[in-house]
Amino acid sequence: MFSSQHFVGRRQIAIGPCHLRPKSYFPTFSPSYGAMMWSLSKVVQTPEVMRVYLGSFWVEKPPNSFDDMRELLEVEHRDLLKDLKGLPKNAAIKKINEVVKRARLAKVHALIVGHLKKEMTMFLKDKKQGQLIAELDLEFLKIQKRYHLPPGDFPDVEKFREILKLYKIDEFNSLDEDLIKQADEALANDLPKLMATFPQDNPVIDVSQRNPFNSRNPSFVKVPTNAELRRSYGFAVVDKLTYEPAFKKLTPFLGKVAGAVVRPLLVNTGLSNDVLAEIWRLSDQDSDGYLDIDEFCSVMHLAEAAQSGGQLPETLERMVLPINI
Repeated sequence: MFSSQHFVGRRQIAIGPCHLRPKSYFPTFSPSYGAMMWSLSKVVQTPEVMRVYLGSFWVEKPPNSFDDMRELLEVEHRDLLKDLKGLPKNAAIKKINEVVKRARLAKVHALIVGHLKKEMTMFLKDKKQGQLIAELDLEFLKIQKRYHLPPGDFPDVEKFREILKLYKIDEFNSLDEDLIKQADEALANDLPKLMATFPQDNPVIDVSQRNPFNSRNPSFVKVPTNAELRRSYGFAVVDKLTYEPAFKKLTPFLGKVAGAVVRPLLVNTGLSNDVLAEIWRLSDQDSDGYLDIDEFCSVMHLAEAAQSGGQLPETLERMVLPINI
């Protein structure tokens, strides 16, 4: 079931849930997704393809459900969180792009008005104005070649011609070269400097280096003991505040720390390299080679459990993430 609501004034869209029966298969899900995208194209008047995220509302997954789409849903989950974290930066970049667009448009309009004003004669003004309007496309070409402007920056010739008929070109102001220079300076230097102040993303780590312990055996590794993971080490009792000071000491960038920074802290636990590699594999949920605060808590929590003789689980359930008590 799909539902959507479009607010024309705000250009917002609210997308309702996609509800599928517990036993659903990708061949059924894919056509449903395509049908929803087709429906949205009729509602949202935009040339860009909208990003729609897929997910499940099951708190406890029924048996044998969504196994054929588990990887897809996990990728969509990570993409959604990543895009949400990037909203402030993306919104600022969008505003800067709009400023650049409006500045270029204003510059071209100023050049057009100044050029037409300069072409006017002292006598027979109405005749000259009619000639300029009739040959407006040629005047645009002259301006384009003189100032080395891209054709895409110019307005629609026919619309501009109709608007010019409502004004007297000889009453336009002359071109102010200083203002044009200031606009060029802003576009070439000021706005790029402003963009450079925005937070940059962490560099992408090569896949082969995302696990700082570089375990050669990616299979399940067990701590050499017969003891099970004690109940006191269940994730329901993890206190995030316990590990937060250590996380802040590592000076995270954009809320994350690299594996090379965390490695010395884990090496000091005295655990073997294979065990630490498995702990990292379990905790690095998005496999990007970085740890956020929740993933860092998972790493430290599992390391303490392994030190106490616990057995590492094969996987970490998504619901048992560290909590802040």
